[in-house]
Amino acid sequence: MLHNTDDLKNDSGSFAKKVSNQTADPEGHVRKESSPTNVKIVLERTMIKDFGGDVANALKFLETQEKTKTNPLKLAQEKTKANPLKLVPVPAYISASHFISKVDENELWKDIQQILSKKKGVDFETGDHPKFPGSERIYAVFHRCPKDSGGSCQFNVQIFCQENKETKESNNLVEFQHRSGSSWAFQTLFQGVMVSLQKKHHDLGQFNPQTNEDQELKRFGPILLDIETFNSIFSIADSEFVDVVKEGMEILAVFSSIKENQEFLQERSELVGLLKKTLDKEVGDYIIQHHATVISANLSTQEKFREILTREKIMDQLDVIDEGQGYPAGMSEDFKRIYCLYLKDMKRQIRKIRKNFQ
Repeated sequence: MLHNTDDLKNDSGSFAKKVSNQTADPEGHVRKESSPTNVKIVLERTMIKDFGGDVANALKFLETQEKTKTNPLKLAQEKTKANPLKLVPVPAYISASHFISKVDENELWKDIQQILSKKKGVDFETGDHPKFPGSERIYAVFHRCPKDSGGSCQFNVQIFCQENKETKESNNLVEFQHRSGSSWAFQTLFQGVMVSLQKKHHDLGQFNPQTNEDQELKRFGPILLDIETFNSIFSIADSEFVDVVKEGMEILAVFSSIKENQEFLQERSELVGLLKKTLDKEVGDYIIQHHATVISANLSTQEKFREILTREKIMDQLDVIDEGQGYPAGMSEDFKRIYCLYLKDMKRQIRKIRKNFQ
């Protein structure tokens, strides 16, 4: 907020007279009236805010600006001294997801695969890099437990050779590349792998995983749906845009894991139509289909919903997915590779549904 020029006069006598003829444009900036005798000074609308509302410091900065004849480097230096830049901690979802090691690449590759095979919710396979035949890459998906806020992600793992041109020494650079899905789920997985690896390979250094902020949410207990909240989420999941649908379906999948919400959701007839639409093979989106399968599996614990699964022929759609035919013809090999990774957990969810029918 700009201060009244009367306040400026009280703080800085002669210099205030120079700015007293300034006027504000529609953007909120203050400019001096055109005059050959006036010094051309531009006071941004955030000027006073930048100095914490301290008019005296703001005027001091402007006086310095006048003396330095608007030298941008000196202006920046003066402003930094008066109001140093404050940095926020790096959030987990943009943390580095690679590391460097001198461990033999074959041993390291084997250890990573062993760790991933023991991680609950991880499905993966190895294959050639599309651009570098003979160079292996891990293709994987991870489904985080609903109790940990859920979320699924797809990621790749690959080892690169990092050579020092001066010393001719080489290190192995291992990258975990987040490709799609939940960033939080990916970081949870990556941090878990790093903790396991450093127990064996000390050259990785001490890896300190970031605090899981989901633990703070657990203090409040499960979040129960009401009609207003459900309608808001449903409008997202029922969008015409695929990316928006993914978000809405993921939220519904997490909520559907809570028993009280299962009882609530089985009464929502509109949810039945949404599941039929998202399970259709012509949609063919493995992330959306996976969420729809998880929701169906969670709600199949309710007797009334099991009747709906049969009556509305949702089970027929799930059978098509279980047979590996849940996507339209003509899809690329890359699509099929990732779809098959998601399909592994979809099959597990369908087995749960059938078990609940017994």
